[in-house]
This record gives sequence, structure tokens and C-alpha cells, in this order.
Amino acid sequence: MESTEDIDKFLVSLWFIWTERNSHLWNNQKREEWEIIDRTIQWLEEYNHHQLTPTTDGQKKITTWKPSMAGVYKINVDATVFEGNGYGFGVVIRYEFGNFCLAGVKCTRRQWLPEFAEVTVIDFGLEVAKSIIFHLD
Repeated sequence: MESTEDIDKFLVSLWFIWTERNSHLWNNQKREEWEIIDRTIQWLEEYNHHQLTPTTDGQKKITTWKPSMAGVYKINVDATVFEGNGYGFGVVIRYEFGNFCLAGVKCTRRQWLPEFAEVTVIDFGLEVAKSIIFHLD
């Protein structure tokens, strides 16, 4: 059985290869193989760094997702930059025990500051959440 770290490397590598394929196919951009590998390693290192949270005794612990309180929905939002071609927004809403409820995505070709994109995705998440509230009434 492969380690979780090996599986992570494999899956992220596939994702970067797929992204590069699309970039080459749709935008006529091509990177060298070593650049793809380098980006994959850098991305994984950054991801792993942010998964560890310092504790009061100087140790690091892994931050894990926790379900919300009873009767409360949890809304996760994120924005991504499409290298000069705009932004993508995503929202995932889960029930109180972590079960999937609803997701939404939206893209724009507008050129905003990243901070404005982050505020916009929060607004989008709230719009999606409102659609649930109106369907529950």
C-alpha cells in the first residue's frame, strides 16, 4: 500500500499535467516538463506548510475540518485567479454533520485585485446560502 504522501504527490502531479494540457490546448502555452515538476513540488510544500498549525508548546499539529454546531450550515468559499483571464469562485455548503448540501461555481473575466475577488466570493457564498433558506421555508 502506498503512503498518503505518495498518493498526494501522484494526484497533484496528475492535476498539474491536466492543467498544463489545457493551457497548451486552449491558450497555446507550453511549459517544460521540469517546470511542471517544480510547480508540483512547490505547490505540495506550500499546501503541507499551511496544513500545520503551531501550538502553544511550539509543536505543529494538522488542522482538520470540523463540522458546525447543531442546526448550523457551514459555508466554505474560495476564489482562484486564471492568470490574466479573470477569476473563478466556488462555494460548498454542508449540513451540521458535514454532509454535502449544495455547491456552486461562477467565473468572471474581470480583472480585480485579489482582495476584491475574495470579498466577491463571500458575497456569492451568501447568495447561494440564501437560495437554500428560501427553499427550506
